[in-house]
Amino acid sequence: MDLEDLKSDYKKGETDNVRTTECLKKMKQSGNHPVLRSIKKQLIFESIVWTILLVVYYDFFDGQLKSIVWNGLLIVSILLLLIHNILGYILVKNPIFGENIKESLQKYLTKIKKFSTLSILSRVLAVTILLGFLVSNIVWELHKILLFAGLLLFSIGIQIYFLRRVWNKRIGLIENKLNSF
Repeated sequence: MDLEDLKSDYKKGETDNVRTTECLKKMKQSGNHPVLRSIKKQLIFESIVWTILLVVYYDFFDGQLKSIVWNGLLIVSILLLLIHNILGYILVKNPIFGENIKESLQKYLTKIKKFSTLSILSRVLAVTILLGFLVSNIVWELHKILLFAGLLLFSIGIQIYFLRRVWNKRIGLIENKLNSF
């Protein structure tokens, strides 16, 4: 290989690195990272769906026939889910918590573990309240109670299983990165 070819390759590598660094800076400053964009899209979609549910639940799900307690619980649980989604986005958007990468990852891992527990509990609570709201005017007999209890426990178990799998995968990725240091 010729010396001029080496110099040319070296200069080409420098310009590629500059572009990459500029691109990274732009992503960091504007919150324009592809993962953040997908999380933002999910947040917006879920917020729209939950907001539509809040707007139409009174007419579509006979909210006027339900007790004020169930109406209040439903509204509070949906508002808490929306707040939870926003907090999750903020947590993911600002992952730097330390002086160096390893310290930052350790702190981020601790925060993600706490947030995963909160996430699972909030989703399970919200779905349980939603199901309770939907069946609150049923005249209960023993077979209905047993059927509902079984379905409720099954839905809670399924939620916990799948949400735990998702969070364990996310936490595992961060732990692997941390262990590679």
